[in-house]
Amino acid sequence: MFPRSLSIVAGVILLGWLTGCAQQQAAAPRGAAGATAAGAKAPAQGAGPQSLTRVVTADGLELTSVFFDFDRSDIKPEYRAALAQEAAKLAQGKGLIVIEGHCDERGSPEYNLALGQRRALAVRNALGDGGVPRQRMKVISYGAERPLDAGHAESAWAKNRRGTMALQ
Repeated sequence: MFPRSLSIVAGVILLGWLTGCAQQQAAAPRGAAGATAAGAKAPAQGAGPQSLTRVVTADGLELTSVFFDFDRSDIKPEYRAALAQEAAKLAQGKGLIVIEGHCDERGSPEYNLALGQRRALAVRNALGDGGVPRQRMKVISYGAERPLDAGHAESAWAKNRRGTMALQ
């Protein structure tokens, strides 16, 4: 048998390997109703007027995202016109609109869930102001639990600070 110290080292290595595998699986981007999203991009900081970012998932669900600044839940002025156009389109349709709030990994889980909720509510309010009936909208916060980018730098965090809409 191995000496006790070698058993401990082997256990730590195994645990590290298992944790790495779990993080790779958990890092798969998720969107509304558990759909996998790929290819979403966050806008460049300080960019001009923004359009909404649209991603079609593997199962055909279209996700539309608005990105937020660090620790903020207010809709940026450059997104307001695009959100008004989206609201006009959604107001004409039927079906439930699921609005998700997401955060980057910084902050406690409780704080990120609250911030994600504020972001989702900001998107809901913008759509409601544009004519979408509030009873057609469902708001949920995932905090930092469903990142689009599992990186640990500003480029990844900018993609994860978002409000995402999907017509169900």
